[in-house]
Amino acid sequence: MSSSKEQKAEKFARERQEDHALVKETLAGDPRAVGKLAIRLGCVPRVLGILNSRMGKPLSDHDIADLSQDILVLIWGKLATFEGRAKIDTWASRFCFREFMNSVRRKGRDMAKSHPLETALAAVPAPDSSPDEVRVKMVQDGLTELGPPESEVIRMKHFEHQTFKTIGDALEISPNTAKTHYYRGIAWLRRHLMPKAEEERT
Repeated sequence: MSSSKEQKAEKFARERQEDHALVKETLAGDPRAVGKLAIRLGCVPRVLGILNSRMGKPLSDHDIADLSQDILVLIWGKLATFEGRAKIDTWASRFCFREFMNSVRRKGRDMAKSHPLETALAAVPAPDSSPDEVRVKMVQDGLTELGPPESEVIRMKHFEHQTFKTIGDALEISPNTAKTHYYRGIAWLRRHLMPKAEEERT
């Protein structure tokens, strides 16, 4: 009999498969799938609101509303690229994170602040063109290289905006252990992203 942890992993895998099927049905024009996906993408303004609050509200409510619509258009246009490697909510949150950062950058705000992942991003040298997009890609590639459990905790914390308690419950670890994995992963990203970025520049 599989352990509870294995059952949870199977559940996450099944949910990703179901989301992949939902996107395929949406692209095929199934109206029920389109409606269901539209509801799921209602997470976009909520995610942007959370990001905005964490960053000290650099964007106004009107900015957030406009950005939400822009991101939804972007996501619908990118549906064909969804491969089911993450849940739809997590996948959409990555668009939110990148586009939010770009919007704040355009307003001339400090992107790093005191938030650990933003600090890691800000520390990565990037080409002059689209620096935030390059940095986000480097972080996502770094998370893939880092691997679980640290990468999973970081993704759940930043892309799904879960608390350490809910992360601990999902992964069957204590909140303190989740924090340990989180900060260990952030430290690893900082150590490994800068050399990789320098390689890209040379």
